[in-house]
Amino acid sequence: EQACQVLTATGADPGRIEPVSALCVLLYQPVTATVTGTWRGREMEWSHRFGNTCEMRRATGVLFQF
Repeated sequence: EQACQVLTATGADPGRIEPVSALCVLLYQPVTATVTGTWRGREMEWSHRFGNTCEMRRATGVLFQF
């Protein structure tokens, strides 16, 4: 439910999510976050590579908490 609220607020663009303030270790372990599917009748696809999982979570909030 929270992820749907985030997508609604950003127009289904995860790149528009406001990053949270959090400290991340400077450890380079790249991770790629990808969203594909249908949102309110339209196809969507988004992908972004982050330096590590912490950076991804900071930038995407609840979207990938599963």
